[in-house]
Amino acid sequence: MENHLDINSEPFLTSPFGDQFLFSVNRNSFSKMGRMELYDAYFGVDYFKENNLYLIVGTDSGNLVNYFLKKGVPEGSRIVFLELPEVLKRLPEVLDMEGLPENMAVETIDSAGNTLKEFQLINYIFANRSLILKTMCTTDAFRPEYYELYLKIKTDLQEAIFTTRANLGDRLFMVRQLENLAENRVSTENIRNKFTDKTGIILAVGPSLEEAIPWVKENRDTMVVIAVSRAARKLYEAELVPDFIVTMDPSELSFDVSREMLHFFHKTVFIYGKHSTPLLLSQWRGRSLYLGDRFPWKTPLNLKTFGIAGPTVTQSALQAALEMGFNRILLAGVDLCFSREGYAYSSSVAGREKGTIIGDVPGGVETNGGWRAGTLLPYLVGARITEKLAIQAKRQDCEIINIAAGAMKMAGIDYTPPNELKLAPQMESVEKILAAHLPPDSSKERLAHYQDIEAELSRARSAVDSIGKLADEALQANINMFDPRKAGKRANFKRQMDEIEKKISEEFGDFPRVLKAFGILRFLRIIEPGQTDWSDERIEKTAQHYYEAYKTTTDQFIELIDRMLQRLKSRTMEETIDGDFNIFADQWEQDRQFGRALLWKNRNPSAYANLDAEGQKRLSRLETRFEKIMALEEDLSRVKAAPKVELSEIRAKTLVAFRQGQPEGLEMLANGLRGHEDSAAPALTALAQGYQAELQGNLELAFSHYQEVIDSGQATLTEDALARVAAISTNKKDYQTLKMALECLAGLNPSYAIQYGDLLWLLGDKKQTLDVYADYLEKIPGDIRALLQLGKYYLDLGAPEAARTAYEFVLEQSPGNHTAKTLLAALEQPS
Repeated sequence: MENHLDINSEPFLTSPFGDQFLFSVNRNSFSKMGRMELYDAYFGVDYFKENNLYLIVGTDSGNLVNYFLKKGVPEGSRIVFLELPEVLKRLPEVLDMEGLPENMAVETIDSAGNTLKEFQLINYIFANRSLILKTMCTTDAFRPEYYELYLKIKTDLQEAIFTTRANLGDRLFMVRQLENLAENRVSTENIRNKFTDKTGIILAVGPSLEEAIPWVKENRDTMVVIAVSRAARKLYEAELVPDFIVTMDPSELSFDVSREMLHFFHKTVFIYGKHSTPLLLSQWRGRSLYLGDRFPWKTPLNLKTFGIAGPTVTQSALQAALEMGFNRILLAGVDLCFSREGYAYSSSVAGREKGTIIGDVPGGVETNGGWRAGTLLPYLVGARITEKLAIQAKRQDCEIINIAAGAMKMAGIDYTPPNELKLAPQMESVEKILAAHLPPDSSKERLAHYQDIEAELSRARSAVDSIGKLADEALQANINMFDPRKAGKRANFKRQMDEIEKKISEEFGDFPRVLKAFGILRFLRIIEPGQTDWSDERIEKTAQHYYEAYKTTTDQFIELIDRMLQRLKSRTMEETIDGDFNIFADQWEQDRQFGRALLWKNRNPSAYANLDAEGQKRLSRLETRFEKIMALEEDLSRVKAAPKVELSEIRAKTLVAFRQGQPEGLEMLANGLRGHEDSAAPALTALAQGYQAELQGNLELAFSHYQEVIDSGQATLTEDALARVAAISTNKKDYQTLKMALECLAGLNPSYAIQYGDLLWLLGDKKQTLDVYADYLEKIPGDIRALLQLGKYYLDLGAPEAARTAYEFVLEQSPGNHTAKTLLAALEQPS
């Protein structure tokens, strides 16, 4: 049962602290403290930082906008509020919508496109500085439409983030790309179309991997096995060695969850993205092939490679398999959804130990087996990309088959149980194919590669250094141009600056673009949306910030290049028999790549034999440290664990699943709540089960679960349960139960008082009806619909003067109200 309040006409209420709000949106959120203190507590005093783009779902009846109007938006940051259309129409009553600052906007999801473009969303994504936030009204979801809006925006933003990073990367990607230069030697292009007429299987980390492994082992000689790196722990336990293993993640966490892949170096080829974490790549002792350009700028050393898909490594593995030329690709563990028990990962896979997961999509997704399963928004984006790859596969006559019944059903991906597949042994081994097409992996080849990379880095350093010097000249010219004492030479200084900018843009190839991308945050601060005031002072300041951004960025980029040159020097020294062991051992420790000790030892037995006693001890310490890391006694990443999902968010998902008529989605949510530590979890589980039973037509069971919720004493959940009891009682014409439910609801939420009063009137208790209305109008004065109905009740009771008072009060609130005018006119006519 919906409450009485209509968003189009309900009045704004005023809290004890003077904050105006719509009750149906925020309820009692502002009853205990003013908005400034409330938001400082809700987000944290220093939560909002400089140089971020914040997409905020909801405005809390305009209060969060007012919070920023008073507190200010951090320098270089921009805020876009995304509001429900019906609420946005009401905001001019409490906000000066025309007077918002240039770095803030309030839009609907349909109108936000131009603003996001003007606010440089793509650049903030590139800088990894775009965030989506929930306001209190979205978290509480008293209007579930807010949470539905949040899910829609979050999905769209994640797809935009993937697309942007696929095309442009981001700063971390660029840093990793340069850190991997020494290893980015052999391109995946060497194995393009070398596996035609063969069957490949991609092993990802979804729950179905568990049941697939025995079948894969039994049929190992019939397929080429391509595994994602995170599956390594499970495969290592199962003694299943893949032919290829793929990784794409630039974060250090990727090492911790994939380290077991380093055991496979004897027989496995490592395929990795140019920006993958060096913690895996630099400690790998086998053959490896890279994806993507070696350098972030244009150079002949950027060789052709396979394309990079995403947003997860699974899509990149599928892209690689297509370019390798397989005519059939099987998928196992590519579930993109949860198991029926609520797990996202197969057993033994890092992340499984966190237990069941509450999905992002309330209704879940359809599986190949016909049931629905929970999923996450990144999985939905991954499914979209997978479906696009299926179109590519069809064009090249490649069949893609998912062998898991529990995997998400996707267009273009067939489902066939593994026991129904016809397989034949591979005629030519993977080892033989690779031996025929991969270049030698010798010290001579590596040294030649290092020399090429060093020469290119030196060229880049020289160009970047020259740009930095020109930026210095431009800064001085800018100072001179606006110096009153040099006003007569202003045109000369302007011409000098124009010439400098022309030189930077025309004489240094791709490096100006690379520097702007690397220093994107500094360059973003120069752009002011909607700027029309171009006074001399602003022109001077803009030019100053622009060339300061260039100068700071060139300094940082040169520092990065110097670190890469030092690493190349270390790698070169590793290849020589008389190289200073302590120099490259220092580099290994600095990079936390202790496993390179084993790599060097295997490649250079003569140099190892010549180590003195101290060198032997140091090498032994490095090996021991690496062994501890591989034994899971130590992690290398500094990434913090993700925060636990709040129950308020799960409640919102439950409401949305019920609104969408998804009983299976509600069952998944109930299963996902198992083991949740919050004291409200049992009541929320009962609410989800009640919704599920109601959708399935089992009203007796639904009532039983709703009673569990009511008995829990959890106020918000009790209101949700009572609302359903009232709705069911209305349909059954069980007015006594309806009366009890509405009486309780009115005590919890005054917006139900009108339904309660109307029911009392129908049941003949007219005096109590008037008392309920009076109490309601004390709490929510100015509710025009309630006042008009109260006037009608007074007329029915033969109290025209009381009715007149109600109608006149309506006209005070809304002078043009046609209904009130008509009713007053009728009162004036003689009876």
